[in-house]
Amino acid sequence: MRVHIYDFIEKRPDLGSDIWFKDFVPEFRVIPLEELPSGVEYGVSYITVSLNVPKYLQWLLDQFIANGSKRKKIHLSHINESFFADNEIDVVVNCTGVNARTFSGVMDNTVFPSRGQTILVWAPHIKTVHILTNQDSFTFVVPRGGEVILGGTMEMNDYSSKNPDPKTAEDIIQRCVKLCPELTLDKNLQIIRHNVGRRPYRTNGIRIEVEIIKNSTNKDVIICHNYGHHSYGNAFKNIK
Repeated sequence: MRVHIYDFIEKRPDLGSDIWFKDFVPEFRVIPLEELPSGVEYGVSYITVSLNVPKYLQWLLDQFIANGSKRKKIHLSHINESFFADNEIDVVVNCTGVNARTFSGVMDNTVFPSRGQTILVWAPHIKTVHILTNQDSFTFVVPRGGEVILGGTMEMNDYSSKNPDPKTAEDIIQRCVKLCPELTLDKNLQIIRHNVGRRPYRTNGIRIEVEIIKNSTNKDVIICHNYGHHSYGNAFKNIK
């Protein structure tokens, strides 16, 4: 869905001479200081798109299968097992995320998890994205067709419980309502579920790299490494 985004940063960043992506998005503008929320030094707004990612990924898989491809689920102990004995495979895309740290054949010790907690609510009246970044927290309100994701946390190198923390959830709600008061315009939040995930952070940045490995018949197989994306915004960095 097409949405308007308001992206706020508590402390004005050093952006150099210009904002590189401003010509790629419609209606880009730097928000004047008098229009910014209290305590915020910098903000921009523009038109972008918001996807319901689980539904979009399912649609992509459906298209993949509808075009004659096959889905096969297997356990791999080494990346070479994905192609070594199958001469029909030409390309392998390595999207192992956090598991790139321990997956044999990759074993990238610069990858570690960043624990993220979010809340999915039903709020179809929310039509705009709100983001606030500061030193201690990362707050966002992202609509996606009636559902709205509220967040969040970035707990670096955190291997703790996958269960949502109630105190963290309450903090997220308070921050999001302060950032976007329209959330509770008519009634209390209708919470659908609480989410906890581990984003794949990589110390050296995203790994997008091609590697050529021989299979059992000495045929070249292309390995496309594609992991370490962590969180939002990295797609813009890749384009740049």
